[in-house]
Amino acid sequence: MSSEAISAGIMIIGAVVAASFLVTAILPAIFTAGGTFGTVAHSADNQMRTDFEIIRAFTPISGSSPRPVEIWIKNTGQTRFSDAEIKTMDVFFGNSSEIKRLDYISGEPQLGFFSFEINNSPDSTYWNPGDTLCISTRREDNTESQFYFAFVTTNGIHKTHIFGEGL
Repeated sequence: MSSEAISAGIMIIGAVVAASFLVTAILPAIFTAGGTFGTVAHSADNQMRTDFEIIRAFTPISGSSPRPVEIWIKNTGQTRFSDAEIKTMDVFFGNSSEIKRLDYISGEPQLGFFSFEINNSPDSTYWNPGDTLCISTRREDNTESQFYFAFVTTNGIHKTHIFGEGL
């Protein structure tokens, strides 16, 4: 009878040690993984709600050099972007021989830089769903007649557009 009590006591101690190991080692890992899955799900949801369309791009055939370029982009998704986020978005522009990433500049755009204006917005500090964003830049006067434009939002959604002079 005493051997059964000792065996039962050893089994209970083993069960308590195993349970404490489970609580201290495995459960925190499960909770950490759950937090990671939640972050990934939130990021995927944010990307699915983001959409925009490049509705018009224009550069004149002739005029003063450097020539202006304007691209209008409609926010067709459900994501709202602040003007601070737009300033950090990736804007690429160029022709078939050279494409550059443009940096934001306040005021009149220059070569290698872009500026923007949010149209249709009562609060011009946000690019709301349904609003149109007008990106302005300049291009050199060259013989190229086809241009490449790409726009990448802060959450990784991107679109490209190829257009020509006067179109």
